[in-house]
Amino acid sequence: MDNRIQKKDLICELPDELLLKILASLPSKDVKIKSILQLKLNPCYEKPIIKRLVNNAVARSLRELRLKMVYNSFELPESLFSCPQLETLKLETLSLVDVPPNADLTCLKHLHLLSVKFSCDESVKTLLSICPRLEELVVRRSSYTNVKIFAINVPTLRSLSIDNSSGKSRPKGVHGFLINAPSLRCFSIRDSFSNYLRFRNMPKLVKSTVNVVSDIMIR
Repeated sequence: MDNRIQKKDLICELPDELLLKILASLPSKDVKIKSILQLKLNPCYEKPIIKRLVNNAVARSLRELRLKMVYNSFELPESLFSCPQLETLKLETLSLVDVPPNADLTCLKHLHLLSVKFSCDESVKTLLSICPRLEELVVRRSSYTNVKIFAINVPTLRSLSIDNSSGKSRPKGVHGFLINAPSLRCFSIRDSFSNYLRFRNMPKLVKSTVNVVSDIMIR
């Protein structure tokens, strides 16, 4: 008979809601967060708790953050946009407010925007403009995404993936993508909704996959 006592990680067995409250109640200096943090949230979580947790993560020199909200408006703390050590940011099904004027994502190289709602088209440009080292961008649009012209003007971008094939509706009028990426090497797009696509300045492109089924204007 094996009399050895098997140790259990009781913390990991706690419900997510309780774990969030525990982490959010601790001072930043007492919270030890590894370089990878993934949060999958639903509307029952209290916004102050979520903000406190993200603030704690940023204070601990977070390098990667994955944040998913189940179709509910959530305003990310401004501290997230002033996190120069952040290298990977993956946002899914959440709503973003305008990027603050003191934003700084200097080290961000990988950005995933999956069904993200912006306040306006200009907010997309502002977000990308504070990422001077961005190399990979993944965009997935849906009926939740309210941007009309998704302008991607990133000189350092090397890989771009666009999926605009899910959902039932899009904004009225002209809507689609405007892409200017002189360093782009890998490009893929799957689009069933856009009526405007403009690609320009891609001299270094070596691999592309284009799957477009729509009545669109391509330039």
